[in-house]
Amino acid sequence: MFFLVLLSIAPAIFWFWFLFQGKEIKILSLKLLLKVFFFGLFLALVAMFIETKVFSFLPFNYFFTLSGEELFVGDLKMPIFIFLLTFFFIAPLEEFLKYLFLRREIFKVKEIDRVIEGIQLGIVLGLGFATIENSFYFVRAGSNVLTLASLFYFRFFLSTLAHVIYSGMLGYYLALAKFHKLYQGFFLKRGLITVILLHGFFNFSLLTQAFSYTIGVVIIAFVVLMKWMIDRRDFETYIIKKKLPISAPLFSSKTEIDTFLTKEKFSFGEIKALSFCPRCLSIKKVGERTCPYCGMRFD
Repeated sequence: MFFLVLLSIAPAIFWFWFLFQGKEIKILSLKLLLKVFFFGLFLALVAMFIETKVFSFLPFNYFFTLSGEELFVGDLKMPIFIFLLTFFFIAPLEEFLKYLFLRREIFKVKEIDRVIEGIQLGIVLGLGFATIENSFYFVRAGSNVLTLASLFYFRFFLSTLAHVIYSGMLGYYLALAKFHKLYQGFFLKRGLITVILLHGFFNFSLLTQAFSYTIGVVIIAFVVLMKWMIDRRDFETYIIKKKLPISAPLFSSKTEIDTFLTKEKFSFGEIKALSFCPRCLSIKKVGERTCPYCGMRFD
């Protein structure tokens, strides 16, 4: 049993170390991080309890392993049914539970005074959530060494990392909403909808068992999303230190840049030295001489 517990928590320990080590960022207090991690464990148990109760009324065995066991039986093995199950039940349930807790913590805790700390809370919540899921699958796999090995590889590099990305992105958007009242509703909606769609896509790919067709797409998506999250983590670190020049994070928007730079109280001259319009904070593209938003000349 101790070995299974170790297997379950090992991915969380590694990804926490990987994402937090060696960075010039303030790490939130251990007390707060432990609180969020244990709430992640609790929310995963709540989600699994609700899902189990709902699935008990449906004629199939839901929980999936890599041992070759059939997930669905009969005519229920249909993409449309799996699509509805993942996008309209599993993903919304799990991400909404995280959303309710993260929003309360990020908006309430005074220690969270930067966007990057919203990402930190989200990452730790996702690690707690994934740890409970890991333990369930490992216990269910039993003592079969090959099954445990393949399952550990899968949970380590895909499922645990997936929850880190979902929750990290959710924490990011919730922190943006906390610090910019003008865009608060926009960021709250975008954060929740984005993570539900990502979670739904990931689960749909796995539950259809179309590994030969989707695993490459999933891996590429993970690399892009990790780049998205790390860019935003590093971006705020750079602007706090005022290391110039700075380029915009991957897929960033004017509203995001507005929130970052306004909160940090950059002067007109400092913003002018960055890759943004000093008047409206829109992102300057290479070679542009005039801002497409407000018409200001960059010369």
